[in-house]
Amino acid sequence: MLTTDPQLREQRDILARTYTDLDAIGFGLVSWLFSILAENPVPGGPDFSSWYELSLISNFDERWDWITRSGDGMWPMWKAASVNTRKGWVETPLRTRADDYNLVPLAPIW
Repeated sequence: MLTTDPQLREQRDILARTYTDLDAIGFGLVSWLFSILAENPVPGGPDFSSWYELSLISNFDERWDWITRSGDGMWPMWKAASVNTRKGWVETPLRTRADDYNLVPLAPIW
């Protein structure tokens, strides 16, 4: 089924194979780690594991709910932010944003 919603298409159609491949690695260990470590890219938004403690981020329905849930889903939070705030988020260099997610502060990820 084709959709014109780019976010839905990305999550349901494009990323589906990648999540299936992740599930196959280490009997789901990689998906489990990704699920625990998945932080909300919208500052102040809830992380995946805070909503779905026992689920895998590879579960489309739960991942889609995390993205679209009314109020504190990623997409509603993004749309509620001002244009200037969103602009600041997207203009932050990837290296700077990635440093916030480094689990070993003394070991550079780049």
